[in-house]
Amino acid sequence: MSRNNRKVIVPADIQARADAALSEQRAKSRQASEAAERNEHCRESVRAYCRATEALWRAEFSASFDPKPFLKAIHKSLVEACNALVKAGRLEVWQGLDPDEVYSRNRYVNHREMLRPAYDWARDLFDFGCNGSLPLNLSPWHL
Repeated sequence: MSRNNRKVIVPADIQARADAALSEQRAKSRQASEAAERNEHCRESVRAYCRATEALWRAEFSASFDPKPFLKAIHKSLVEACNALVKAGRLEVWQGLDPDEVYSRNRYVNHREMLRPAYDWARDLFDFGCNGSLPLNLSPWHL
């Protein structure tokens, strides 16, 4: 029998450790993949919310502005963003952010300044959405 045709026998204890290591590696890979999917869902949900609010900003300058159609889309996207944040395990991060720092870093959007009362209201709405108490009735939301 030539050297290339020899059957290599791996000791059982080494094979068992290799199998366990491979299983652990696959589990870590699966967890990383699932976390990446949750994070991407979170990012996409926030993008949808931003698109909904951008539509509101563009429409507010029209003479016959009616916020109701926009508020429904904003409400839906806000609830989805909150759910995605919770599912991605990022709620604690959001709750740990300094509101003053977040405001100062993000108050200018599309060359417009968000006023502090609007920011505080948006933050309250987001917190309501994350704890499941965001009202479904849009009548109190009138601008």
